[in-house]
Amino acid sequence: MTGSGTTVQTVLGPIDITKLGLTLVHEHIISSLLCYWSPDASRAVAGIKVSAGRLADIRGNVFACRDNLELRELDIAVEEVARYVAAGGQSILEVTSNGIGRDPRALALVAERAGVNIIAGCSYYVAASHDRGIVERSVDALVSEIVREVTEGIGSSKIRAGVIGEVGASNWPLDPVEQKVIEASMAAQGATGVPVIVHSPPNPQAVLPLAEHLAGLQTKRGKVVLSHLDERLRTDVKAYEEIASMGIQLGLDTFGRELYYPAWDRQLPADAVRVETVCALIEAGMIDNILLSQDICLKHELTAFGGHGYGHIIEQIVPRLLRRGVSTQQVEKLLVDNPRRLFSNDD
Repeated sequence: MTGSGTTVQTVLGPIDITKLGLTLVHEHIISSLLCYWSPDASRAVAGIKVSAGRLADIRGNVFACRDNLELRELDIAVEEVARYVAAGGQSILEVTSNGIGRDPRALALVAERAGVNIIAGCSYYVAASHDRGIVERSVDALVSEIVREVTEGIGSSKIRAGVIGEVGASNWPLDPVEQKVIEASMAAQGATGVPVIVHSPPNPQAVLPLAEHLAGLQTKRGKVVLSHLDERLRTDVKAYEEIASMGIQLGLDTFGRELYYPAWDRQLPADAVRVETVCALIEAGMIDNILLSQDICLKHELTAFGGHGYGHIIEQIVPRLLRRGVSTQQVEKLLVDNPRRLFSNDD
């Protein structure tokens, strides 16, 4: 077991759990989502570079622009994360898993230069991002790999992962390879004690069956986060209650993303809806289950390109919650206590 309940493994080494402080539980700093690249959706933006002058065009079809799907520039990453630190942030769960541009050495440089705790992820994302070799690998082989990355290090870097995820689920029923990866990730969680972060399917009807599946695989309640529920479930308090009752944590982690996806004719919720949902969940007695973040993974979301950046929750959402009557103690629970409890041995 590596999840001792007293320390957390960061890319710069273990830290005392009390040093986590204000923590975002689902972000990407160095990543590549080219598995989603859809150039035919808008040839006008497919090959352009992200810039403030083209922001409106890119926001109109975010997956059509190749450059928008890659977060690679180290200097920009340091500046963006440093802004989060200046706003009061202390830790980030960087859940870029295998196959979507994970770079633990770059994360270590960002952590050192920006003065932040970064907890790196492992395992695998959705099937579209998988290497073909995964199809041939057994669950046991995947468990061994994940455990090794948590206990020994990622590849030759010797930088250890501190969280399992972001583990991908595209829909329900699960893709057979995603099913294998999820089984392996949950088994590795039992062997290591570190949390698992799971990407929920875009299809809202798939969320509850996936949650039930995860609940059946979990070894300890409260160690699994089902992400993007603010996008999937929106204001459906009953659905959140069902998931929380299974011992699954509620990831409301796409704050700042107010996009329209033309391919699915789908409008994502506004932050006003997300704030309303947080307040409703608190009122319904679920404050211990809520985890907040922004899931920044698109270049146009960085402040350097006109986006909201990693400090958005601290700078924009916290004041709105306070104006709605959420107390400072409750805000601290959402952003400090709840993330810390993910890594503790408390139930």
